[in-house]
Amino acid sequence: MESNGAKRNKRGRHRKMMFDIIDGKKIFRFGKTSYGEAAEAAKNCDAFRQDYEEEVITDDEKSCYNCRYRRWTKDGFQCMKN
Repeated sequence: MESNGAKRNKRGRHRKMMFDIIDGKKIFRFGKTSYGEAAEAAKNCDAFRQDYEEEVITDDEKSCYNCRYRRWTKDGFQCMKN
């Protein structure tokens, strides 16, 4: 990982790191209100599955905030996949 929190993708472009691994858990690094980052992370996720309608919290159809594999924490959420 580069010092600014970005990795290069297959095309050599920088890609923002969206998650930290803390105590073996995949934690979203932008909290509960970073809607753009949550949508970007979901766009790049093969494991994304839309949660049940009553659990959807944002209008972005594909967002980690709306994923059935996200578990809320005090400061954000943990991804239960990968």
